[in-house]
Amino acid sequence: MPWITIRKLWNWPKPSTILPKDLKKSINVSLNSIGNLYLILKQYDIAIAQFKKAMASAKELGNKLGLAINYQNIGECLEYKGELEEALHYYRTSLDYNNEIESDKGRVICKNSIAQIYIKQNKLTQALDILEPNLLAAETLGDMSIIAAININIGWALMELKQYAESEKYLVTGLKMSKKHHLPSYIAHAYNYLSKLHTYKGDYKNALEYYQMAEAFNEEINSEVNRRYINDLIIKYETEKNQSNRSLGQGKRIHEPTTSQENKHPDHWGLGNGPFNFYPLHTL
Repeated sequence: MPWITIRKLWNWPKPSTILPKDLKKSINVSLNSIGNLYLILKQYDIAIAQFKKAMASAKELGNKLGLAINYQNIGECLEYKGELEEALHYYRTSLDYNNEIESDKGRVICKNSIAQIYIKQNKLTQALDILEPNLLAAETLGDMSIIAAININIGWALMELKQYAESEKYLVTGLKMSKKHHLPSYIAHAYNYLSKLHTYKGDYKNALEYYQMAEAFNEEINSEVNRRYINDLIIKYETEKNQSNRSLGQGKRIHEPTTSQENKHPDHWGLGNGPFNFYPLHTL
């Protein structure tokens, strides 16, 4: 039955009133899932469009955590595109929402992203002023992926400041943690920076070896990690869509003449992590 016919049957005048809340939540998660899918495919403009739809949905639901996550996701897309000032705006807005909801994990994630932009802008001292206390906060949280990422970023900033010995210490720490906790993206980043570090030092033999190891992990990421993630995401998205369709069918039964008292919808919605994002979608 065409959607306009269903609207007329239910006699609901505005689209915002059509969907039950649990269905809106499911759609919100699905939009994030699609956005993350396009993000790993490097289709950043399409990903941003999906995240903006998810942001509008989160705003309608009054979901400030969802808003924080989507601002962070859009910032990441913009950073990949090289639009650093715009990315910084989105990261800062995400940080504002995380401060509002008092999310310690969200704050650590946003600050790491902001510092990363500063490194790219050659604001190295400002970056370290954020990263060093942020590492302590991450260690308190105990999230190994965030701790590894911050160690690698500190190493990167110190390398650009030509503090090579300290830089190597942080990069190696981040690399070891990434290996231990199976974080291929961070392993590749650490190897890349170690290659660059040894190039700066004139140690071209080790620079080449680290570069080759980085490339090997990049190939693994592209051919295996992303493939598995995409397959998993598609399966979960289809499951979520089927659940949404069932919820829509239940909503139709509620508003049609019926003797059934089935007017409750299960409030369950959750998908896996994004490719290399810190935020799990099931927390939206």
